[in-house]
Amino acid sequence: LAIGIVGSPALGSQMQNLFHSLGQEYQRPSDWSGQLPFEPGFVARYARVVPLLSFGDGERRRSQLSANGGAAVGTIQTSLSVGAEATTDMALGSIGQSAMTPRIAFTLGGGMDVVLRDEFLDGTLFRASDRVSKNALVGHAHAAITFRWRQIGVTYRANRVGPQYAGQARPTTWSS
Repeated sequence: LAIGIVGSPALGSQMQNLFHSLGQEYQRPSDWSGQLPFEPGFVARYARVVPLLSFGDGERRRSQLSANGGAAVGTIQTSLSVGAEATTDMALGSIGQSAMTPRIAFTLGGGMDVVLRDEFLDGTLFRASDRVSKNALVGHAHAAITFRWRQIGVTYRANRVGPQYAGQARPTTWSS
């Protein structure tokens, strides 16, 4: 369950300007005058991952192919999603499956979302705001690398989301 706000109190302009100032080659935000009006928002999400195929020795290397599906309901977004993901996990060093052994994992995945409502495209729910014509089917893909030691993991994930609205020239790429 995620609860938040949209509009100027969400500090979107300030945060986007901060992060874009770190990378001078990235596109600059140009105008925040069309920002959504202030409104509280929420979204409840449910996701299920089902392992389809696993292989490897279990200690040094293991790989898994899985299918996933989910739903989101709320003022921010209402959607259904399906996808698949492949992960390969390897121990670094010679200790094997000890909790002390650092591990690295590589993940590739993708899927499709059926978007019924998206506040950032359909406008706010409780008051009039700008809207654009959204695409109901939106593809997505991701690649990630995770370094894990004991109970601590650090992941870098690159995401690519297909065109979300009519007239969007290119997919959106972002990372976390």
